[in-house]
Amino acid sequence: EIAQGLGISVRTVESHRHALMTLFQAHSTITLLREAERRGMLPFQPA
Repeated sequence: EIAQGLGISVRTVESHRHALMTLFQAHSTITLLREAERRGMLPFQPA
């Protein structure tokens, strides 16, 4: 789980996700991930 790995609460993760979805005008988590990838915000992971 993301929250546990970062040592923060689940609510904090949810709040940040919501803020990013609003900023990027993403209506789903997959859209948010695609936008983050497009902006180079995700670490490179080879297929």
